[in-house]
Amino acid sequence: MKGRPGASIDAAPAEVSSGYLTHWAVSRTRPTAIVTLDMRLVWANEAAITMLREGSTFGLQGGQLVCVDKAQNGDFAALVARSDHRPWLWACAAGDNHMLVKAELIHPAGAPPAAVLEFCPAQDSDAYLWADIGKIFGLTPAETAVTKRVVDGIRADMIAADLNVTIETVRTHLRRAYSKLAVNSLGQMTALVGGYRLR
Repeated sequence: MKGRPGASIDAAPAEVSSGYLTHWAVSRTRPTAIVTLDMRLVWANEAAITMLREGSTFGLQGGQLVCVDKAQNGDFAALVARSDHRPWLWACAAGDNHMLVKAELIHPAGAPPAAVLEFCPAQDSDAYLWADIGKIFGLTPAETAVTKRVVDGIRADMIAADLNVTIETVRTHLRRAYSKLAVNSLGQMTALVGGYRLR
């Protein structure tokens, strides 16, 4: 492949690429499923199957994916039935278990449209994958570690214990990060660097 627009890609044969795709899809640790627009389950990886068997937030009823909290099924179905092709996010609250559902419409040739659903516990701050914000914003490794944790909602005393430093050291790193980021509040910091993390 040459680095010009419209250049062809010399891809692996379909059977090889299919093997990679199948392995990736099945081995993902994040519960992922594909449903038709009427909520019929088409495919689910092992993590999603386990989640559905546990039945704490979502389950299967007559082959359809449903919320355990029946009052939320209408909102969930509306999420899946959206007709635009941009990904969207929905929060499902079931007792103490809040689940984020990322949905994206797909429409492969010769098949009816469906939605790919990814499920992530809202309380799981370890689920974030961060870009190298230290490099992007000129932060030291310590400032980066503190910034990520603060934006993830972790209190200063917990950060100090986690990093094995004093709370005053955490505050110093935080002040320096505020200065380098040219922000004056946690809200401004979150708005600036929060976009550099993915679930």
